[in-house]
Amino acid sequence: MRELHTVPDEVLRTPCKPVNDINDEVKSIAEDLIGYVLAHSKDEVAPVSMAAPQLGETIRVIVFYPNPVFRERRGIEVLINPELLKSSKFVILRETCLSIPGKAFHVKRATRAKVRGLNIDDRTKTYKAAGLLAQIFQHEIDHLDGKLIDETGRKI
Repeated sequence: MRELHTVPDEVLRTPCKPVNDINDEVKSIAEDLIGYVLAHSKDEVAPVSMAAPQLGETIRVIVFYPNPVFRERRGIEVLINPELLKSSKFVILRETCLSIPGKAFHVKRATRAKVRGLNIDDRTKTYKAAGLLAQIFQHEIDHLDGKLIDETGRKI
């Protein structure tokens, strides 16, 4: 399994390339992301999502729990080439990141977000997210764009 990359690793600040073909390599990266989330599900700060650059891969792939509050009720999903289509009503939220361990930031995030991408079976998926899931999508898409919360937020 791939290792977690943390700051100051430059891979985290590198914009990711779109996935043009959902091949075995892409599926392997998605499996490693899921594996990492599951392997750390009992940690004090258990991940609810991850992006490929956090495991050193600069492609546009994220994994997330569709219902992060009730993780055990539904499995982890994969979203490839996610794009934020629409967002509304911004608030300041407390946020942490696996790749910036031990620190928290205040970050401006939309409370609602519409996101579209491909699932692992190459089918288009659209999500209308609110609350924590909207925050997760924005956080992970920032990762794919090479942005970290230490640049976009205020340390607390």
